[in-house]
Amino acid sequence: MSRVIPIVIISVLLSGCMTLQQQHNQYAMTPQQRSRLAIQKAANAKAVDNVEKCEYFGSSMMVHIPCDANLVTQPFATGVKTPGDRTYMILFYEDDFNAVAKGLEKSKMFDSVKSVQESGYLKYAKAHGFRYLLINNGDGSFGVYDLLTSDDKTIRSPKGIENLVYAIEDTIAGFESEQSSKTLYVDYQPIEDEYKYDEETRKGYIALKGKGLQARAWMMKTIGEICATKNIAVESGATPEPGYFFVLDEELRDDIFTIHFESVY
Repeated sequence: MSRVIPIVIISVLLSGCMTLQQQHNQYAMTPQQRSRLAIQKAANAKAVDNVEKCEYFGSSMMVHIPCDANLVTQPFATGVKTPGDRTYMILFYEDDFNAVAKGLEKSKMFDSVKSVQESGYLKYAKAHGFRYLLINNGDGSFGVYDLLTSDDKTIRSPKGIENLVYAIEDTIAGFESEQSSKTLYVDYQPIEDEYKYDEETRKGYIALKGKGLQARAWMMKTIGEICATKNIAVESGATPEPGYFFVLDEELRDDIFTIHFESVY
């Protein structure tokens, strides 16, 4: 559980998910290492299936991903000597990152969850308007940070991805009791905002000039409203369900914040 581990250990738990920024040669691994990865994937998939819907808080969670070089050294691993060892450890942790992210998404606590492998992760999180930040401390604990109230709490890593998700839920509930995420967009006035939605693909984007917590909160609220109006309940004359959606990607360039999304209904 994110402690110092030799490469022969099978089960760990990290936060977030990532797309590897470089290709790793899976053929460099031994048959035993490939077998362990298969076991890992099956165990994590089962754990994600066990995650139940949690309390909805809104806002967004960013999970910080250590760089590849850190994943093959202490405190994450020891005994990494060969290219196969390196590939094994990186892919091993990558699967953990993906599983925790999927667990958080399945919990429906947040409007969006994103994992970011970025050295300047705090600057990135603030610019892109993430209220919450999850960091693996590498010692069997996670730091949960509220970038709105500047509160933080360290939680010990419990056994099982689903239990980590529930521990995060309890922590976020305490932060939200101080200031609800629903207050973030109350007085926000967007500048040069626009959106486009394709009924056929159920995909669209929203963009505005600006950045930070209030900008992202307003965009998440607006995306939810767009998707709610597309809910099948509208066709029958019923009140639309809350609009569920996935954030596909996002970009902040030249002070223009764009979020691409897909409606789920």
